This record gives sequence, structure tokens and C-alpha cells, in this order.
Amino acid sequence: ENKRLVAIDHRGAFVLSRLLCQYPNIPLICIILVNLTFCDALLRKQLVDDLHRQVQLVEALSYVLKVSTSSKKHPFNRPDSANNQNKLIEPRERLEELLHHERLSQQYDTDADANKTNVQDSSDLIDDGREEFNIMDIEYPETAKWTLCGIKNLTR
Repeated sequence: ENKRLVAIDHRGAFVLSRLLCQYPNIPLICIILVNLTFCDALLRKQLVDDLHRQVQLVEALSYVLKVSTSSKKHPFNRPDSANNQNKLIEPRERLEELLHHERLSQQYDTDADANKTNVQDSSDLIDDGREEFNIMDIEYPETAKWTLCGIKNLTR
């Protein structure tokens, strides 16, 4: 009962989802969202249904999962630049921009690979130019862990 009051009526999930996108380096925000989505099937349903779609919790968790699991060596450029500091960027917009940049990057990589004319050996055909995923090299491991917990809760 109290969770619904905090999450929906007082717009806690709305505010926390935006804070999480703004500060993915703070796992406590994600932990609070996970606790709001734990053990309350009705609240989980309400957080993702069409009536409360402005919460954008799924988009926020998806965006933060992508950001938090990015490589420390090659982190995603987040839309938090100086020109956007006074503007609230919605989780859906953040996710769309991130996916757009990722697609452009993949397209660029594909075009660069297509321009290769000299193949040294068969291993060049398998290598897609990306580094292997290394759990020790992700940007925000605690946030990533809690984000996955939140996504798991929402899919129950």
C-alpha cells in the first residue's frame, strides 16, 4: 500500500527514473526502484501500463543498463552535456539517442569492414572489431547489477 503511494501517487518512480538516468553512477537510486518493484505484482503492472506510461521506468532501466555496462575505456557519450544541464531529458529520449548513436557506430564499423580489401587470414573474417565483454571493465558494476534486478522484477 505504501509503495503504491510513494511510487505512483507521489510520483516517486517518475522522479527516481529520471534521477537514475542523470546519475547512473549512484546505485542507491536503482536500489530504491528495485525495492518499489519487489513483491507487489499490481504495482509492477501499474508502473508499466499505459495509464502510467509517463513514468518510463522500462526505458530508464534499459538506458542505464546500456550506460552502466559500457566499457570504461569507451564509455557511451551521454546527453548530459553543458547545453542540456537545465533541460530535463526524458528516459525514452535518452535511450533513443543512445541506440541511434550505437546504430551509427555499428554502421560505420560495417562500412569500414566492407572497405577492407586485404584479408590476412580466416580469423579476420570472424573478428568484428569489438573487444570481448569484460565484467571488470564496465563503467558502473553495482548499478548494472541492480538495474538487472529491476528489469527482472518488472518481467515477473
